[in-house]
Amino acid sequence: MAAPQPNNRVMVYGYAASPFYQKITYLLDHYQVEWTLVDVPPVMPRPMLSKLLGITYRRIPIVFIDGQAYIDTTAASLALERTFGGGSGPKSLLRQFPALQLQLAVNWAESSIFRLGAGHLYNAPLNETFVKDRKEFMPGSSFDGAAMKARVPFVRSQLVANLEAIESHLKEQGGGGNKFLFGDEPQYLDFSLFTPLNWVQTQLRTGEDLLPTLSAKNPNQDWSKYPFPRALTWLASVREYIAQHKVKPVKLSAEQAAEVILKQSEQNAGKTEGGLKVSKDDPLVKAGWVSGEKGQKVSVTPVDTGRVPQVGKLVGLDSSSVTIKVEVPQGSKSIFATFPRVNFDVRAVDGAKL
Repeated sequence: MAAPQPNNRVMVYGYAASPFYQKITYLLDHYQVEWTLVDVPPVMPRPMLSKLLGITYRRIPIVFIDGQAYIDTTAASLALERTFGGGSGPKSLLRQFPALQLQLAVNWAESSIFRLGAGHLYNAPLNETFVKDRKEFMPGSSFDGAAMKARVPFVRSQLVANLEAIESHLKEQGGGGNKFLFGDEPQYLDFSLFTPLNWVQTQLRTGEDLLPTLSAKNPNQDWSKYPFPRALTWLASVREYIAQHKVKPVKLSAEQAAEVILKQSEQNAGKTEGGLKVSKDDPLVKAGWVSGEKGQKVSVTPVDTGRVPQVGKLVGLDSSSVTIKVEVPQGSKSIFATFPRVNFDVRAVDGAKL
């Protein structure tokens, strides 16, 4: 029987090539937290989540902290910050402009910048299974290499506009004297913006002169000859910081991980549910879309990509998050899963007004 250990207080379900998984690992490196990795395939199905834990939500990563699931990168990032950031201490990544950083992360770094990164997939060896899966994940998107190459001028034009914004900000921050976006220490937006840009620069390697491929022989190369030297220097600073703080995870099998998570969830269930409320002032409650009572069966679904609903019993609802109790298919156990409100739709499953 697997027993909870210090290094599996945080468990991450993910796969190495996922930029969103990579972002979570960067945060864990920063917080210097021991953690456990559970490998998942890059395409559906993922029985280690659906069958063993009742998680039907399809995007990766999924992060468990003390047995509670945090679904979507934003929810997971905020949970890590609350648990390990130390409030306003030196490890906090939201010491400055927290609301602004979060909005820029969600609506800029993880949306428009990430899409520009995905626009550089034209040389990636995408197999038929992956393409079919991603077409279901992002209806209407094309993964045809020729079609993606035809869009490269547009993608580059948008990348230029966004890199110019970063370059201008760094210039305004002190003429290049600061290593990071808000000073000499990284903040949440540093890791959020770094992730998709680094994906293009170091993995896809299709950024050409805008995000030039790194030289293994000279990682600290001279960026002054490129169009956005401050942005490239900043990227190198974040990359160096991560390398200096790298925490190597331990691994558990899906079965071992599920056993530990269910035990943690059972131990913390009373505290978790007792600390949550359903806001009667929520617009969905006022409109009758959900009852406003704990225990109502609801679905939580992304509104952008991967629109697979996660069903559970409502236990918490406020302006920033929704938490549901998810029944595990095998046995009579359950886990709690928390989602952000931004870009997620909450609906009653039992026939409440739509």
